[in-house]
Amino acid sequence: MLNSHRLPLVIIHCIIICIFLLRIPTVAFSNEKPAIISLQAFEGKTYKEMYRDLGAPVDKTDYTIKNAPTKSWNHKELFDKYPKIKKNEDIQIMEVTWDEGEYNLLACFHMADGENRCFVAKKILKGIRF
Repeated sequence: MLNSHRLPLVIIHCIIICIFLLRIPTVAFSNEKPAIISLQAFEGKTYKEMYRDLGAPVDKTDYTIKNAPTKSWNHKELFDKYPKIKKNEDIQIMEVTWDEGEYNLLACFHMADGENRCFVAKKILKGIRF
């Protein structure tokens, strides 16, 4: 039996453990796949390198910052790099999609050092909508 003076200490420890367990992502305890996986390893690679490594893409779209979608898988990274302001309006972006089974691999490229270079890439579980 616990001494009455130790009971508050035990309760505090239980509360701390519960708070810790609630902060752990549920994916760690389940078979759920993450919906979005950031792929920093592709950043800086050229389109030619990614084409060589991943094969032909299933989709490729070009747009300028002026016409860029404001709600998409990449809008944070895109507009952090190129805010939608007058001087960036004509910057050309190439958005490419590869089929990776349960995921699509999406990458955005811009011209850097005379080549299209990836500045953001993510694997996104098919069926996710933005």
